[in-house]
Amino acid sequence: MEAGSFRVDRERALEKLMTYSLPEALPGMLLWVRYAIGSAASRIAIREEKRALEIRFDGRPLAARELSDPFGALFAEEGEDRERGRDFALGLLRALRPGRERPGGRVTVLSGAGKDRLRLELRSLSEESLGAIEDGESETVIRVDWPWPVAAYNTLLALSAGGYAAHCALSAVPINFEGVPVAPALFGPEKREEFASSAARARLGVPPFHGAKQSRLALFCRGLLVREIFYSHAFVAVEGDVNCDGLTLTG
Repeated sequence: MEAGSFRVDRERALEKLMTYSLPEALPGMLLWVRYAIGSAASRIAIREEKRALEIRFDGRPLAARELSDPFGALFAEEGEDRERGRDFALGLLRALRPGRERPGGRVTVLSGAGKDRLRLELRSLSEESLGAIEDGESETVIRVDWPWPVAAYNTLLALSAGGYAAHCALSAVPINFEGVPVAPALFGPEKREEFASSAARARLGVPPFHGAKQSRLALFCRGLLVREIFYSHAFVAVEGDVNCDGLTLTG
């Protein structure tokens, strides 16, 4: 009975998080992009269909324990993989969240290789299935299918190639969207100075257009944009980008 009560309480907590408190800082599939980068992926590919989105990446596959308890990281107090697991779990919540008068998506996750490859399917917070699958692949695949076009959902899941490029500007991992490279970012001829240490890497330069009135500082974690800060009192406008994988993220 206690186990059943715990499951009901946790499901209610997930419903409240999905409805009222789900962070919107990272649109599109970027939570899963950040998860892939944290999984030591060497390449990431994103594909969009009219009623589906899919991300593929190599690197460390999801462990059986992660797939059997996909939301566990949201309730973990500490642990080496907590932040990485939160990205995976929050991405699931965003995909499952219903739109305005629209049902949520169906999420399918394939991960592992050979006899260890598993398939997780989630239709809701209370409907999930996990089993082995042999498809001859080894990449992790996360796919979301909807009964309605993606544009009908107010979930900020759809992004353009330019949107992915802007949010993934400091990714060291190659990212393709519909076969088009969007990261690492390619920059124009404007002068930029780059700096690096064991804890962070950064670049400083001038805006690509003359007459800019504001300076900008962009903070990144695992190559993905976290926050932009603008200053309007600088004598000369500058732009700075800083990536620190040790940042503690709230969403």
